[in-house]
Amino acid sequence: MRRGEASEGMTAPKPGGGAAAAARAAAAGPRTVLITGVSRGLGRALALELARRGHAVVGCGRSAEHLRSLEAEITSPSRHFLTVADVVRLCCSLEC
Repeated sequence: MRRGEASEGMTAPKPGGGAAAAARAAAAGPRTVLITGVSRGLGRALALELARRGHAVVGCGRSAEHLRSLEAEITSPSRHFLTVADVVRLCCSLEC
């Protein structure tokens, strides 16, 4: 099978499907989204944008200072839940 080909029983993605799917999701109304790593980088950017679009954000990050900064910047902070958690450390402690 070549890259980009669908295997038997699978259908190939339609061109522009990503944008169409995003438009359908936006039309469905506000959602609750869970973001790990919400205090910095891509997670922070996603949280700010999704909150701006009216979605409720539930997120965790390792830095209480960065989470407080995000909470001050996010729209309607009472609709969102941000907490300090180290997911990697938690997962490792459960496996050991």
